[in-house]
Amino acid sequence: MFKVGDHVVYGTNGVCLITDVTPSPFDKRDARTFYVLRPLSGASTSLIYTPVDNDRVLMRALLRPAEAEDLLESIPEVPCLSIEEERARRTAYRNVMLAADPRGYVALIKTVDSRRVEFFGTQRHLPDFEIEYDAVARRHLYTELSVALGRPVEELEGYMAKSVG
Repeated sequence: MFKVGDHVVYGTNGVCLITDVTPSPFDKRDARTFYVLRPLSGASTSLIYTPVDNDRVLMRALLRPAEAEDLLESIPEVPCLSIEEERARRTAYRNVMLAADPRGYVALIKTVDSRRVEFFGTQRHLPDFEIEYDAVARRHLYTELSVALGRPVEELEGYMAKSVG
């Protein structure tokens, strides 16, 4: 069980801070205990209430600092996703986000960067869904690495640009 003050990755919301552990705020007869989560990325000021025993949405601990450093060092070796068909690529991107796996975020980002270069050469535009998934994957990855390593997001963005490029 997580505790107040812990950072977790909660589904497609990315990194969240546990601000409270409380009885159900919705129904006094509900015996379940809830986490109160505050997402760190995005402009939202909303809170998320989720049961402590929720098994429908993935919730995991953040990478430990050593794991985050290992991930940063391994970025050049993480392969791109090689999916030609657009519908299958969209599904693969969605599955990466649902899995909330940092290596998956890196693979997605590298794939979109590679496709961006390819499309630039042919003077075509990248499909909107790829741009959107790329932005969310970057936000989730950089936020998690920033919290895990105690480094500013901008530093990690620069590191990623050098490692991928």
